[in-house]
Amino acid sequence: MLFLITNSIKKSLLNDNKTTTIATTTDSNDIIVTPSTDQPTVPKGENKLNGVILLDKKYIPSQNVYTTNYTKESIRLALNGEFEEAYFEINGNVFGTGKHFLSFNFDSVSGILNAVKKSKNEINLEQTKLLGGVFVSGVPIQVEIPLLKEITLSSTKEEFDAIGGVKNITLWSEMQKKPSLNTPTIISFLVAPFNEYGQYGGAEIDKIEFKYKCKNGIACGVGVCESGKKYTECLKNLFGIEAAKSWCNRSKEPGCENL
Repeated sequence: MLFLITNSIKKSLLNDNKTTTIATTTDSNDIIVTPSTDQPTVPKGENKLNGVILLDKKYIPSQNVYTTNYTKESIRLALNGEFEEAYFEINGNVFGTGKHFLSFNFDSVSGILNAVKKSKNEINLEQTKLLGGVFVSGVPIQVEIPLLKEITLSSTKEEFDAIGGVKNITLWSEMQKKPSLNTPTIISFLVAPFNEYGQYGGAEIDKIEFKYKCKNGIACGVGVCESGKKYTECLKNLFGIEAAKSWCNRSKEPGCENL
């Protein structure tokens, strides 16, 4: 049996002294009303994240970003402790014409963010579009790269023959494969936009913020190690002498004997 609800019909149901009003529509068209509440209510302060600004000025990569200029253009991220949640929040914009993409590097991990390759030197455009890895003028670059969750990167030239055009990895797991990268540590990373002709630039990164929450209330920390500063000096200044000693014990780097 079909009932048509119109503006002239309003019904109330009385149940345990509670009145529920049935929503009405202005005509018999198929108008579907969503519930007034459609997600959990999170108490204020329960999921509050800390934030550290890693880049607060416009960055446009040079054409030599991965060769002679890598040390100058990459950011040295200092990490200490363990995290319950952690991710990079990246903002920027495209000012050049055509399609643009984001090359991402984190220590020894490299690839194009949310992209798939169809050969060593070419991107599979359709699959990369589906993953959200294509950026154009007029649409802000707004991406998050988690430290603890899986991300999608294209393979590098050297990886293509062995693994194909794409890889899914967790940056934190990659860190743990190297004893020297267990925290406290310093890791170089880079986000470099490039255009459809393989030229770096055409887009700028305006801001990078690292947002995090410490695991189980245990102290943790994040900072930026300035270019030119020794790792031991940076870790000591950011997290204390014990952090620098811990890094030295794992890395066995020259100069650690003076701590």
